[in-house]
Amino acid sequence: MPVTFNSNNNYSVDIVTEPDVLNPTVIKYSSDTNTPFVEIKITPDIFQYPLLAGNLNFNSLYRFIDWRAESTNGVNGNVNNSCTPIPTPHLVHSTNSFDVTTFPGTLANGSTCTLPQTNASVTESFQGPFQSERNGATIYGDLVANGVAWTKVIWVEVYEDDNGQMINENFSPEINEDLASWQLWNPNDTTRPITNNVYPYYIRAFVFLEYGSNGPGGLPGNVNIQIDIDETEPVYGCTDPSATNTTPGATIDDGSCTYPASYQINLDFEISSAFAGNSGVVFAGPYTDGSTYTYSFTNIYGLTFNFPYTTTDYDDVAPATGNLVFAGSTTQQTVTLSGNYAPGDTVSQLVEIYVYPTAFPMGSGLRIYDFPGLGGPSATGNLISPTDPNYSAEIQRMYFGWGNTKNNLTAASLRVKETQSLINGNGGASNWYNPTYASGSAYSLWHVGSDPTGLQPTQQVSFATSFYTGTSNITATEEYSFSPLNPARDYFPNKIKISVPISFTAPPTPGTIGPFGPVNSDTFFNGDNSIYTIPIELVHITENQGDLNWS
Repeated sequence: MPVTFNSNNNYSVDIVTEPDVLNPTVIKYSSDTNTPFVEIKITPDIFQYPLLAGNLNFNSLYRFIDWRAESTNGVNGNVNNSCTPIPTPHLVHSTNSFDVTTFPGTLANGSTCTLPQTNASVTESFQGPFQSERNGATIYGDLVANGVAWTKVIWVEVYEDDNGQMINENFSPEINEDLASWQLWNPNDTTRPITNNVYPYYIRAFVFLEYGSNGPGGLPGNVNIQIDIDETEPVYGCTDPSATNTTPGATIDDGSCTYPASYQINLDFEISSAFAGNSGVVFAGPYTDGSTYTYSFTNIYGLTFNFPYTTTDYDDVAPATGNLVFAGSTTQQTVTLSGNYAPGDTVSQLVEIYVYPTAFPMGSGLRIYDFPGLGGPSATGNLISPTDPNYSAEIQRMYFGWGNTKNNLTAASLRVKETQSLINGNGGASNWYNPTYASGSAYSLWHVGSDPTGLQPTQQVSFATSFYTGTSNITATEEYSFSPLNPARDYFPNKIKISVPISFTAPPTPGTIGPFGPVNSDTFFNGDNSIYTIPIELVHITENQGDLNWS
């Protein structure tokens, strides 16, 4: 069959000729209303060029899909068993919108579409049937001039499935002009997949005709019917909204999308040297302010000993790092979160590390001060002799809540610092957080006696961090390792577990556009933006463990 071709188009259109309108072979008649029509094919010039039904228009007429749940006479249900039009295998949206009207009713499988009749302007990827209709005045003018006019057109996409069989070729107005009876390709039919050639093989268009009052025999002679078929071409570009170069209005992804480089996220823990001495942040109290007390003790032989001692602020005598260490006796530890992250990704993980005292029973460094004798607070003998050369140091040991055992590492002796990144020269603030005793948590084991402060530290404390780095409610939990060789030390944790819940949105990298505008710099990123490091500092602050002036 001859075709018309325009070099400005991406497709060819059949030229349909009926040699004898009184004995037609090309012109067909519809099944119910006996309306004459012709079928034409619109075929892409390049195989698998995305010639889409939703991108075609006829004489620039209004385009629409009327999707009925049942036939217009209400007798038969829609054989596609769907309350909405059927999607295409290519899922490419049309460039321009068209109207879709859905009608309620009962489908062929008995299901009911209960939603009321709705109309919407969409660009969804539907197979059809699309329709356009001419207005009565235009039709009348053609009838007067030529004795025949085209009145409307219905068109639908045709595909070749992976089995080599054609899809959407088995229906026409001649067989059944009720569009609800047209069985379109079913995306859920695994026996007819379309994955190889997803774009239409061609477009089927049914052009309906109307003769003048004298019928086909009244035609004045040969008549040419001209229809202007145009395509709004698909827009190629990046269709992924998460890409950095999304193309506005693009309907077909051309593989040009670019994405922010993903990066690694680290938590950098460090023992701070910011608190050498009291630093005036939390002032010394009765545990650590240099007060002198007398410890009286009567041994099993009835002898009473009075031992005066003076409390010591550990911050004033300890090295700058407080003699705290991470695993491996280091003062710095980096934890890398699992996976890599791109800007906008959700970061949600729990990070846990341990901090330890550097314990040397008879040497320098943060030591675990023992209770007097075996048995801890309940001991009744084995006190250190006043003649012992270490007496002045060793006597400063806690008993019923007092003494330099206050200087041992406990959950409540920690403080946590977060620092804000410098973004475009702004930010950089930091904040230290005091611990908050955990409601319902057991008291630290060393704190077994009466406490004049009324603030008994718990085995777990929390730090209400949240406003800088996406960490929230960091907790410190004491862990004990009981040993029969050193029962006096069983009252002190041998390590503290630091738990850091991470929950935030991965930030944009420098050189990109963030939610608040261009990001020129961010001090948490390294030089090539491959690592984002969140700093968290820890410090040992003895005043945090229950002095009167701390709350």
